[in-house]
Amino acid sequence: MGDAVGGGNMPPWADARLVPGGEGGAVPLPGFADRDVILLEDDDEFAVELCDYLGRHGFSAVQVRSVEALLRRIAEGRVEAVILDQFIATSDIILSLGEIRRAYAGGLVFLTGNEELADRVMGLEMGADDFISKLAPPREIVARLRSVIRRSADRLQARAAGARGGGWVIDRQRRQLFQPDGGVVHLTAHEFELLVVLQR
Repeated sequence: MGDAVGGGNMPPWADARLVPGGEGGAVPLPGFADRDVILLEDDDEFAVELCDYLGRHGFSAVQVRSVEALLRRIAEGRVEAVILDQFIATSDIILSLGEIRRAYAGGLVFLTGNEELADRVMGLEMGADDFISKLAPPREIVARLRSVIRRSADRLQARAAGARGGGWVIDRQRRQLFQPDGGVVHLTAHEFELLVVLQR
């Protein structure tokens, strides 16, 4: 994987015990029943180290290794944030971001070894809430993850309310309109402003 962390670049939290992944593509952190953070990552050692660190700072986390497995986990229940590695095998997850965002309104954070400005800008423009380097200090990663969860809480609740009521949802923070099935309606800035005015 192009942005795997290893050798002399191991992050500061890299002192956790390795918990091997199963064939199903998920490595749950033992002792936690709730899964409010999902990590899309195919480097098992890095994933376990990160999940362990998050677990010591008030999160419960589970690893998945594919977009398909991620979407299944999202559909299973309450998730407060999703952490995405940019490159899974030969796939650039930025190209799947639209599909992920249609399925999930909560916090999306890229945690990657890629430092390219163009990719960071593209990821943010396509729906990610933050784009963090894997070499960032662990405390900063946790702080930014918490910030994303706070910022996305209203959006996640609005999507859930829309799903329960079978109606449309206007996300004013991200300036997006969601269909009853969760799909995003692409509007120009003028169209969105007009929609907000008409809703009052």
